[in-house]
Amino acid sequence: MKATVEGYMSQPVITIDKSALVSEAFELMEKHSISHVVVTRGGKPFAVVTLRDLVDRLASLKTAQAALSKIRVVSVCSEGLVSVSPKTSLKRAAREMLERDMSSLAVMDGEELVGILTLTDVLKACVECSKPVREGVVESIASVKTSSTLLHVRKLMFAWDLKALAVIEGEQLVGLVTEREVARALIQLRKDTQLPAQLEERLRLVRMEDIMIQNPPYIRLSQTLGEAAEVMVEEKVPALPVLDEEHVLAGMIDRRGVVKKCLLS
Repeated sequence: MKATVEGYMSQPVITIDKSALVSEAFELMEKHSISHVVVTRGGKPFAVVTLRDLVDRLASLKTAQAALSKIRVVSVCSEGLVSVSPKTSLKRAAREMLERDMSSLAVMDGEELVGILTLTDVLKACVECSKPVREGVVESIASVKTSSTLLHVRKLMFAWDLKALAVIEGEQLVGLVTEREVARALIQLRKDTQLPAQLEERLRLVRMEDIMIQNPPYIRLSQTLGEAAEVMVEEKVPALPVLDEEHVLAGMIDRRGVVKKCLLS
């Protein structure tokens, strides 16, 4: 039987009004371990705010003049509400996400919002994939050092469209930093920083050793993409460091790479 969206979508949908504060949206993301919150206007969904939006906007000059307590969700959300029906095939929905460079789709049954489909949800359909990890590994710009700054890492994430970076010391994997850790650090900085001119300076002071996930999850080159999908789902991370036989970092593998190879190839 063909897999459809309704078999994989997340429910219930976490929503927030467009007039709510950005800090409230992040609190919802932390509470529910999610990366997307549907934004409503007059009780009806019209956009999505993501961790990516927070990482982008909270360190930008456009919002630097405003106190965190003044920044509203409507001013930072970027993803419009693209929807599918519950009966849409999972492959079609996944292809639309990747083609539109989006990480979620609203699931609408007529006018009713009944779910949200994220790339992590789609990964659940890939756990039986037997293709080798090496088919999906990306070698370029895979890591940063423990001494790398928050300013540097944020710039790398946007320059290379990365959701996560391995943190290494010498040749050893010691941590993982994802958009969630960056967003969490930015929220705290915005709470503590009173003057806009201080923001960039503070971004240079935060090091990856201060915010990274320690003892991070990883996958080996000898394992399968299905196993990588399972680890990403269980650990709630958007990407994994890939280690070779000598425990040296060989690159990174992310949700998009797994979905492309396992579901759409």
